[in-house]
Amino acid sequence: MADFDWKQIHREGKSWRQQIQGDGIADFVTGRYLRIFEEAFEGGQELTFLELGSGNGDISELIIKRNYPFVKEYVVSEHFEQGVDWLQKKGLNARLLDAESIKLPDNSFDVLISFDVMHHVENPRKMAREMIRVARTRVLLTEANGLSVGRKIMELTPRHKKAGERSYLPGSYQDFFKEIENI
Repeated sequence: MADFDWKQIHREGKSWRQQIQGDGIADFVTGRYLRIFEEAFEGGQELTFLELGSGNGDISELIIKRNYPFVKEYVVSEHFEQGVDWLQKKGLNARLLDAESIKLPDNSFDVLISFDVMHHVENPRKMAREMIRVARTRVLLTEANGLSVGRKIMELTPRHKKAGERSYLPGSYQDFFKEIENI
């Protein structure tokens, strides 16, 4: 990923999701992720959140704009400096973090969130281990489903290859977390 240009993937005003799937499907997916987020945490105590791999911040912005009473702090991250700069210009509290080696102390945030990031990393087990290590209470992970034939065909295109797209079967995602002690 050394020659990767973050701006080749992300565009002002158009998320990676919108570019690939079109506005209608992207809106459906984003809405679904917001519902998952709300159902997981609404009615609960105030929590601190760290979102890994926030892309251009489309989901993060919606979460913050909704001003949920259970969100005490919402921090976003990106693996690339260009991405952190972009997110900060949007007014988001953004940090430069590698999902496979999060440079934060154990139990730094109540919750770690990842919306469609794990299928981009080289070593999903490392990412799972880091998510568990840095989260005080919970982890919320949404991911591409490798059972989808359409999804697997898309991953063969140059643009998807450049973005490191490689979805796994549902059991594989579970296995990434199973070997970690204390879960």
